[in-house]
Amino acid sequence: MISRGWRCSAAAGFSLLEILIALCIVGLLLGVALPGYERQLQRVKRSTAIAALEGLRARQEQFFAHHRRYAETFAELGLGDSGDSSYSIDGQGAQVAADAPQRSYRIALEDVTPGAYVLRAAAQLRQRRDSLCVELEIDHRGKRGAAPGTVADCW
Repeated sequence: MISRGWRCSAAAGFSLLEILIALCIVGLLLGVALPGYERQLQRVKRSTAIAALEGLRARQEQFFAHHRRYAETFAELGLGDSGDSSYSIDGQGAQVAADAPQRSYRIALEDVTPGAYVLRAAAQLRQRRDSLCVELEIDHRGKRGAAPGTVADCW
């Protein structure tokens, strides 16, 4: 006798109702998990921008020690093209084009005098959803700022 192997029966497989219930459960789980995941990504990108600001502040202090004045452009600090007073970074802190779709912050060098400056990071694209910390700043004294939230919220 030869065995015929698998037999199909009416009980095999899933009904349409079971598949719909499973899809609803997956949808609910995604609805709960995704907002928390996105908030965590925003915090990571904010931390990257803070690290970039602190790194630029260190470069400015090194420049000041050698030249007795602060750099007026990022090119003087070894970043960007000549004359640039701002540049964009992605979520990992890498410099990207000003119109790049992966940019998360635009960092600007503002209010530069021989003895003072302000570094400001403005959130771009999806990072603007981080509504408490749309702008981060630090000056030559190390004074930190944030808008519209507080320094405690953002730094």
